[in-house]
Amino acid sequence: MKYSKLAFALGIIGFLLPATLLAASWPTSTTGTDIGTALLAADSGFEPSGIAYHTGRGTLIAVGDEGQVAEIEPDGTLVNEWKLGSAYDLEDVAVADDASSVVYLGDENTSDALGFDLSTGTLTGDAWDFSSKMSEASGAGMESLTWIPDGHHAYGATVSGGVFYAGWQYDGAVYVFDPDLSSSGTQTYLGKISSAKGYTNASGATYGPMTGIAFVLYGGSALEELDETGSLSAYYSLPGSDQEGVAIIEDCAAGTATLILAEDSAKRIMSYAGYPISCIDADGDGADIVADCNDADATVSSYQTYYADADRDGYGSDVSTSQCRATAPAGYVSNSDDLYDNGRVEISGDGKDNDGDAYVDEVNTLAENGPHPLYRTYSATTSGFIASSAVVPATGWVRITYLDGAAYDYMLFPMRTMYPLTSVAGTSYYTARSGWWTATLNGLNGAVTLVRTAPTVSGAATAVKTKF
Repeated sequence: MKYSKLAFALGIIGFLLPATLLAASWPTSTTGTDIGTALLAADSGFEPSGIAYHTGRGTLIAVGDEGQVAEIEPDGTLVNEWKLGSAYDLEDVAVADDASSVVYLGDENTSDALGFDLSTGTLTGDAWDFSSKMSEASGAGMESLTWIPDGHHAYGATVSGGVFYAGWQYDGAVYVFDPDLSSSGTQTYLGKISSAKGYTNASGATYGPMTGIAFVLYGGSALEELDETGSLSAYYSLPGSDQEGVAIIEDCAAGTATLILAEDSAKRIMSYAGYPISCIDADGDGADIVADCNDADATVSSYQTYYADADRDGYGSDVSTSQCRATAPAGYVSNSDDLYDNGRVEISGDGKDNDGDAYVDEVNTLAENGPHPLYRTYSATTSGFIASSAVVPATGWVRITYLDGAAYDYMLFPMRTMYPLTSVAGTSYYTARSGWWTATLNGLNGAVTLVRTAPTVSGAATAVKTKF
């Protein structure tokens, strides 16, 4: 912060706020940790006057009065520093897009928001001028800058999906602008937010995307929390001194945040853990914005697993999809109870209509269900797939029950009494006789081979094979 005599006087007024305006004590430890030592060791002239947390990069972006821009880790490790020159009096920095390397620097000398690319360390050449509402005369221009996305301010849909909150050192008000970030110099003034507690010198600001709160510093000694309407939700007196920048790193699971305060003349960047927060739960379902996969839908808060139901019998296969929705998409159900989806095989004893014919636990037939989809491709010369077999008396039918609980009725001799089945050792074949006929059943797919032994004049026997 660079002061003329007038600006210095205004600053003193801002710092000496009436005690009656200040809230209760700071809600966490007043000790804090100075994470600016590495930066100050590299550049002793760096006076931290603004700071913001870039969630996409996981780093803090700090600016200084002499045109410095620095990127540091939350533990203070210095990532990089760039020096734009003393022609710039940088007082704050805003992050509009966490997926972008471009940030916006608040210059008090011009009351401009300047585009700056962290990937190149250079100004983009884009600037948005707010001096029509906050004169930079006498060194008392724009002192704070932050970005508020649409849906979290009171000004409706905007050109670039958000607004700048720009704080004026002179009167302490926050001025709201709708910029076109794709068109340098194009912005629309939307309104003004004055301090609810009458504070002056809006010296720093930031926005908490998980809490939906704008945090505004005043006079280096007070902090107001503003909700989505711009109304006061909480306010605190600050530890330390001469705070001109604020950043927040939110931890919704813990219900706390780390608040970082940039102290200008003291040349410190103080980190305070355990700051109490309440994260957004827009749909009111009890899951906050981080835990909720769709915070605009109260019917769902976590990803659900749905299972493909190819045969549309209400029972799903093991083919699944995970989606953030409370109802299954078309072709899927919420269970994986169909052992053979699209095979339409009824499983006995499970209490379900597996084959979708409106009957429960009935016995399968080749005509209705087709060969068992799991076993039909195996060779009947192997064994071990059949749990039991039984003859249906006086009908010529045989009931085979497989290991999965599916029972099939196979017809060997239409409505004829037959001799009991005999299993062929070491295979899945069964044989039975009725009169001159011998039937061989492939127990895995229901195929039946009939052989008739007929007498001849000479008394010799001739075997004739056919398919039933």
